[in-house]
Amino acid sequence: MRGSYSSFITVDWIDHARDLLNFAENYIPSGPFDASPLPVHLSRVPDEISASRVSSGLTDRRFVAIGHSISGCSMWVSIEESRPKGF
Repeated sequence: MRGSYSSFITVDWIDHARDLLNFAENYIPSGPFDASPLPVHLSRVPDEISASRVSSGLTDRRFVAIGHSISGCSMWVSIEESRPKGF
């Protein structure tokens, strides 16, 4: 239906921001991999590291985020609105 608002899909930006934060806090490894080839699936980091990342951010890693449109907005929401001290 052209011109109908009912055909638009609404996006909840907080869901995308939550997913990015979940990945950064729970799955980014604490250090570089020595294995070759690199793993396909990342293991979850221990709960102590996750809790530390929630309060202090990624102190042991550099996190670079590049995005446009939906991903750019999601990164901004996750960093500025949810965890400003974390990044």
